[in-house]
Amino acid sequence: MEMGKNLQPIRDLIDSLGQKTGIITKINEILNKIDEVLAEYEIEAMVEKIIDNAVNLMKQYELRETMQSAASYLNSFDMKPVFDRIFEQMNELTKLLNSKVIEMMACDFDTLADEVKQMVTDLIRVPCFGILHGEIEIKSSEHTLKTSAELNNSTDKFTANLNSQFQTPIDLLVYTFDATAHLSITRMKELSLTETVKANHVAFSLDHEGFMSINGPIAQVSSKTTAKATTEPYRADLVNNAFLSTENGFSGTLETSYIHSVNMPVANIFSEATMTQKAAAQLESGIITLTLGNNGKGKLSVFDYSDEGTHKSNLEILINVESIKLTFDGDTDSSLLKMTQKVDVETRGLTQIKLNVHAETETPFIKKSIAEVKGQIRLMEPMLELSGSHDAELIGKVEGTITNSVNFKAVPFEMIFDTKNKKNTTVMLPFRLSSKVDLQNDMALTLNLSVQQARWTSLARLNQYKYSHFISMANGEKEIQFSASVNGEADFNVLTLPINIPKLTVPFITNGILCVEKFSLWEDTGLKKILITPQQTFDMDAKFKYVKNPEMFNMQPVLNSIIRKIKIPIFATAKTTSETYYCPYFAKITLPNIKESIMIPVMGDLTYDFSVKTAMIIINTKADIFNQDEIAAQFETQVSSEFGVLNGKTSGSATFNMNSGMKLFTNLIVEHKYFENNYNGVLETNTELSKAVISNIAKVNLPDVKFMLYHNLTGNTEEGLTVSVSSPSAGLLGLQLQSKSLSHHTGRLFGANPSEDYMDMLKVDIAIKDPNRLSFQTQWNKELPGQILLWLKKKVASFKDLKDTVTYFISALYNDISNKYEKLESIIDHCLKELPEILKLSVKKAEELISSIKFQDLGKLSSWISKVFSDAVNSNILNEIAEQAEKTRRIIEGYYKTVKAKAQNIFAEMTLAQLTEDTQAWIESTMTHLEVLMNQIIETLKDAKNIQSYVRLKDTELNIDIPIPFIRNFFSRMISHPCTKTLS
Repeated sequence: MEMGKNLQPIRDLIDSLGQKTGIITKINEILNKIDEVLAEYEIEAMVEKIIDNAVNLMKQYELRETMQSAASYLNSFDMKPVFDRIFEQMNELTKLLNSKVIEMMACDFDTLADEVKQMVTDLIRVPCFGILHGEIEIKSSEHTLKTSAELNNSTDKFTANLNSQFQTPIDLLVYTFDATAHLSITRMKELSLTETVKANHVAFSLDHEGFMSINGPIAQVSSKTTAKATTEPYRADLVNNAFLSTENGFSGTLETSYIHSVNMPVANIFSEATMTQKAAAQLESGIITLTLGNNGKGKLSVFDYSDEGTHKSNLEILINVESIKLTFDGDTDSSLLKMTQKVDVETRGLTQIKLNVHAETETPFIKKSIAEVKGQIRLMEPMLELSGSHDAELIGKVEGTITNSVNFKAVPFEMIFDTKNKKNTTVMLPFRLSSKVDLQNDMALTLNLSVQQARWTSLARLNQYKYSHFISMANGEKEIQFSASVNGEADFNVLTLPINIPKLTVPFITNGILCVEKFSLWEDTGLKKILITPQQTFDMDAKFKYVKNPEMFNMQPVLNSIIRKIKIPIFATAKTTSETYYCPYFAKITLPNIKESIMIPVMGDLTYDFSVKTAMIIINTKADIFNQDEIAAQFETQVSSEFGVLNGKTSGSATFNMNSGMKLFTNLIVEHKYFENNYNGVLETNTELSKAVISNIAKVNLPDVKFMLYHNLTGNTEEGLTVSVSSPSAGLLGLQLQSKSLSHHTGRLFGANPSEDYMDMLKVDIAIKDPNRLSFQTQWNKELPGQILLWLKKKVASFKDLKDTVTYFISALYNDISNKYEKLESIIDHCLKELPEILKLSVKKAEELISSIKFQDLGKLSSWISKVFSDAVNSNILNEIAEQAEKTRRIIEGYYKTVKAKAQNIFAEMTLAQLTEDTQAWIESTMTHLEVLMNQIIETLKDAKNIQSYVRLKDTELNIDIPIPFIRNFFSRMISHPCTKTLS
C-alpha cells in the first residue's frame, strides 16, 4: 500500500504529460507501427520457430532435467531473507523517485525541449562544401582568352558558374559563353534547380534557361531555348519551350518555332520558311490526351523555278479505359502540290476498331484526286469490313479520268470481295497526234453457304481497236453456271488508202527503184480475199449450265460388288505328299466389304452453248444432256464462212433408257460441201431379246471423185451378226456370223456387183454332229477372182485422162508465174517514178526537224542530206532488180518449155492402145496363175492318204471331221500342271 501511494504522484505526472504533449497518442501510434512491422515480417512465426528450436535444444541438452534439479535446489533454499532485503531497497528507490518527480514538476519543460533539440542538432550537423573557384587567362598583343569556373555551397544552396570569352580583332573567332546552375533545398520536401546557358558568336547565338521544382508529390519542369544564325547567306531563329507538371494529374507542353532565310545570289537560290510545332500531353481523371500541331509556310526560288507553299496539320489522341480515339487533319498548299488529309481511328475496349481516311490531292498534271478508306473490325460478332475508293482527273498531255474502288467484307461463313477499276484517257502524241486509251477491270467474289460466285469484266481500247471479256461463275443450291464472253474490234481502213511510192535511187548503187502509183496494201497484197472487210470483229460466247438433281445414289453395293471380285494373289508353298517335294502355288485373299453408306448425287441436266463470230467465219456449237425419265444427249455444230470449203454442219444425239431392259439410240449427221455422213445405231437388250442395228451412209463430193458408201451392222440372237459395206458404183461386201445353237455356228462372206444379186464368196459351218465328232465345212466361189480381174480390165480406159491432166497442171503453173512477174515489173516501174518525190519530201521534213532541235553544225548535216538525195536519185538499184527479174523470167520460161516437151514425148511414146494391151495381158496372166495354183492345192489334198479319213475335198467345198477325244486330250495336256493350286 505504501508503495502504491508513493507511485501515485508519478502516475498523475505521466497522465498530465500525456494530455499536454500527446505522448500517449504517439506511443499508440508507435505500437500500431510495431504491430504492422510484426505482421509484415511475420515476427510471431519467427518467435514460434525460435521457441520450437529452443525446445529441441532443451531436449537435446536435457535442460529440463537440469532445471528440475535447480528447482529442487531452490525449494530447499530459504528465500524470505532475500525478499525482505529487496523490498527495503525498493522502498528507498520509491522515495528517491518521488523526490525527483517533485523537482521535475518545478522545472520549465519548454526550455528543456529547446536545449535538447539544439543538442541533437549539434550532434547530427556535419560540415558542407565551401567555395571552389578557378580562372585561366591567356593574353597576347591583340588576343585575350579568359575562362573562369566557380562552385559555391551555402547552407541550403549549391551554385555553379562557368564563363569563357575570347577577344580578338578577327570577328569570326570572337565568342562569349556563360553557364550557371543553382540547386536549392530549402526544406527536405522542397527542391529547385535552375540552369542557364548563353553563347554569343558573330555567326550564331544560343540562350537556354531551365527550371525544375519538386515540392512533395508535385513536380514542375520548364525550359526555354533560343538559337539564332546570323550569317549573310543563311539567317535562322529557333525557339523551343517545354513545360512539365504533376499538379492535378500530369501535363506537359512542347512548343517549337523555326524561321530561316536563305539568300545566295551567286547560285541564284533564295528561300524563306517559317514553322511552328506545338505538342501537349495531359493525364487527368483517368483520361490521357495527346495533341500535336504543325504549321508552316515557305518560299523557294532556284534558277527559273519558284514556288510558295503552306502546311498545317493537327493530331489528337484520347485514351481512356474504354476507348482510344485518334484524329488527324492535314493541309498542304503549293503550286506543285495541294493536299488535304483527314484520319479518324477509334477503338472501343479492343473489341471494335473503326477507320476513316480521306485525302485530296492536286498537282499540275492531276486536276483533282480523292482517295477514301473506310473500315471496321468487330471481335464480338465477329466482322471485318474494309472499303476504299480513288477518283482522279488528269490534265496535260494525258487527259481523262481514273476511278478505282475496292470493298471487302468477312463475317462467319461469308466473304464478299469487289473491286472496280476504270480509266478513260486521251494521250497527246508528237506531230499533233492523239490517242484514245480506255481501260476497265472489275472483279467480284462472293462466298457463303448458299452460293459461291465470281465475276470478272475487262475492257481495253486503243483508238479504233477494242478488246473486252466477261467471265462469270456461280455455284448455287440448285444449279451451277459458267459463262464467258470475249469481244474484239479492229479497223483496217488505213490499209485501203492508196499510196504512191516515188522513184528512188539507193546510195552507192547505180540502179534506182521505179515509182509506184495508187498501190493498195488491202487489194494488191491479197488481204481483201483473206479478211473480207476492213472492219474486223471477234465475238466469242460460251455458256455452261448444270441443274443439280436432288436424288442421291448409294455407292456401297456397287463398291462391294467390285471389291468381292478383287483377289490379291500371294505366293505360298504346299506339300503334295509326305514323300514328294514342296511345290509353290498362288493363294488369293479378298478385301473387306464397306459397311457404311456412301451417298453421291445423281447426275442432273447439263447444257452448253459456244459460238465464235468473225468477219471470215461463224461457228455455233450447242450440247445438252438431260437426265429425266431417260438419259438424252444431243449436240450440234455449224460453221458458215465466206470460204465455201469451211462451211459445214455436224449434229448428233443419244438416248439411253433402262425402264424395260436397256435401250440405246444414237445418231450422227455430218454435212459438208465435199463430204456427208449419216450414222444411226440401236442397241436393245432385255430378258427376251438382244439386238443391235447400226447403219452408216457416207457420201464424197470431191470435184473429180464422187461416190457413196453404205455400211450396215445387224445382230440378234436369231440371225447372229451381219456386217456389210456397199457402194452404188462398186457393189457390196458383207460378212455374216450366226450361232444357231451352242453346238452349231455358221459364217459367210458375200458380195454383189452394182448390177447383180448377192453372191456368196466364202461360207463356213462349224457343228458338233454327235458327241464324238466336230464337223468343219467350207465352201467358196471359184469364179470370184476372175470376175474381179475382169472388172479391173474395164477400168483401164480411165488412163486416157492422165495426159491431159499433167499438161493442164504444167500450163497453170507457168501462167501463174508469168502473172506474178508482170505484177512485180509494174510495181518496180511505179517505184522508180515516185522515188524522187519521196526523197524530196523526206529531205524537207529532215530540214524542218533539224531547225526545230537547234542542231549546232547545220551546214555539214544539210550537205550530207543533199548528197544522200543525189545518190538516191542517181542510183540504178531498181533497174538492176528489174534486169534480174527479167533474167529469172527467161529461165522459168525455158524450163517450162523443156518440161512440157518432155511430157509430150513421154505421152507420145506411151500410146493408149499399148497401155490397154499391156494391162489386159497382165490380167489374163494373173487369172491363169490363180487357176493353176488352186488346182494344185486341190490335187495335193486329194493325194494325202493319211488325212482322207478326216478331210473330204471337192472343187468348191472342203469338209473336215475331227474326233472330240483328240481335242480333249490335247487341251488337258496343255493346261495340266502338278504344282498349280488356287485357294479361294
